[in-house]
Amino acid sequence: MTTNLIRERIPTALGLGPGYLERVTGPRGGLRYYTLPDSDREMDSVTSIMEQVINKPALQRWREALIRQGESPQKVSKKARDIGTRLHKTIEDDLNMVYPLDAMPWPDDLLPAMDAFYRWRDKENLDFVESEVSVFQEVIRDEIYVAGTLDALFKVTSGAEDGSLVICDFKTSSSKNVYPEACLQIAAYTCALYSMGCNDEISGRVLSFTKDKE
Repeated sequence: MTTNLIRERIPTALGLGPGYLERVTGPRGGLRYYTLPDSDREMDSVTSIMEQVINKPALQRWREALIRQGESPQKVSKKARDIGTRLHKTIEDDLNMVYPLDAMPWPDDLLPAMDAFYRWRDKENLDFVESEVSVFQEVIRDEIYVAGTLDALFKVTSGAEDGSLVICDFKTSSSKNVYPEACLQIAAYTCALYSMGCNDEISGRVLSFTKDKE
């Protein structure tokens, strides 16, 4: 039986390190890891590690509630993932000005989220640096490496954090809560960016978009 793997070159953040990592993803988004150029070393994905080791009782309760209501957790999860993927892609294309400024094709159902995103960005005084860039770190010498992909990297343009970098991670959820593992993810990316040679001050933001039936 052959497993189809998706291999993508993801540029490294700020041009640090080897210039790119290869991200390897298995069917249905599983089996994710990274490799360095010209190397067979597999670096575990930060998000994959957290999915394997962090207990999520709230997720189990959510699944059980759906089953009691006669709904399929798999179908609901797929629909939620699709919305999250579309929103991530729309933000990324917008930030990178893939389309002319007067012709940004925001889907109607994502308009509230995109409007909220730009109001938040203006309030935080953030200039866009880059998006979908990879970071990696040696955790245990010659044994364990971890890697991941940043949703977006910004620079603060005023206030006490003026000039510092901001790692931003976008989450879409039916809950208004930001779960602790999201902060752990940002912390891991921050440590990795420092280990790659970044000398700037770094902070993180988790931007949560709440889905509802409307």
